[in-house]
Amino acid sequence: MHRFFISIVCLTICVFNLSAQVASYEPISKEKEAEIKALLAANKAKAFFEGGNINIGRFYIGPVLHFLHFNPIEKARIRLSGGLKLDNGLSFFAMGAYGTKDRAWKYDFAAAYRFKTSARSHNNIALSFTDNTYLPYLSDYDHLLNSTFEDADFFLFHRRRLRLSDKMSFDFNALRFDVEASFSRNRNSKYDPQKEKQGVKFIKANFYMPMLQLTLAKRDNTPKGDVIVSRYCDFPTMISVSAAREFFINDPGVDNRNRFTLNAQCRIPFDDYKAGCADIGIAAGYITKDVSRGGLYFPQSQTGYVSRSYAFLLIPYSRFATTKYLSPVISLNSGGMLLNNIPFFRRFHGNEFLNYKLYISPYKPYHEVSFGVDNVLDICGFELAWSSLNKWGVFLRLRVDF
Repeated sequence: MHRFFISIVCLTICVFNLSAQVASYEPISKEKEAEIKALLAANKAKAFFEGGNINIGRFYIGPVLHFLHFNPIEKARIRLSGGLKLDNGLSFFAMGAYGTKDRAWKYDFAAAYRFKTSARSHNNIALSFTDNTYLPYLSDYDHLLNSTFEDADFFLFHRRRLRLSDKMSFDFNALRFDVEASFSRNRNSKYDPQKEKQGVKFIKANFYMPMLQLTLAKRDNTPKGDVIVSRYCDFPTMISVSAAREFFINDPGVDNRNRFTLNAQCRIPFDDYKAGCADIGIAAGYITKDVSRGGLYFPQSQTGYVSRSYAFLLIPYSRFATTKYLSPVISLNSGGMLLNNIPFFRRFHGNEFLNYKLYISPYKPYHEVSFGVDNVLDICGFELAWSSLNKWGVFLRLRVDF
């Protein structure tokens, strides 16, 4: 009886505490609810711009914003792509594109098998065939937002490649270690608006390339409290180092070469993001010996009037191709400190920013400065840029990475 009485008292206390917690619950304000809804809508828009696939079971069609693209070589480029992903690690991809100006078909086919070798590692084997145009510094150049108009410096490469690769990845908390080896048979050529396709000679190259890559990533830059996260671009703290050896096969007179790259970036918050943040990054690369079979480094650029965050906006497309370079960048984001002082603009969640980018190579150093406002209504803005070539440009800035 005594135990029964104690049990009743304990149960009553638990129910009272639960009732007290429920009674003390206060719903979030309408302003906070609207802010959360806007943030969720912005995240959905970003996911669509990044992927934009139409999923039908295990099949997908897309990315949607790659269906149509405009450039001086192909004019309107119409593309249809999609694939299949299976639970057993098998995946397939196919792409077909047609240029209305060059009247040529382009293709991509790929198959891959990804399987776990242990709890912390997996292996990915892939076979692909490509007969397609590309830009060496912009793999997704045919994204609609990367469309460009006539430009004297614009060019496209055309690649015909059969490639077999095997990539082992090892994860150790924030550390990732990749070991990759590939064999490819390449037939590449360069197109530009002033040349006919028949007048461009294909460059043949068959080579085997083992590569090591070490990546240290840290993603603990999330603001605390009432800071609006979407005001800042994704910029995780990370360091990545890679080294590759390219062995040319059946290419007499062509030297084998080494390739090294370094990419590092860090975000420094000011007063836990209440006063903004600074993004600091550095990229470097070095290629040894012969480059007659291609493989030059090209600066990260953009081709259209939509700004690509942390890429060069006004640099000429091919003038700065090189075997060695060093490129630091710094971006200061205020997080709306100026606009927040104006009641009308406070509701737009804008972020004022100032960027400086430098490109050091065997050519004369190139640098550019840009400033503007982005994240207006959690998605758009503008950027005004000036380069050391005395060029100016105004760009639309979308808060999506594409």
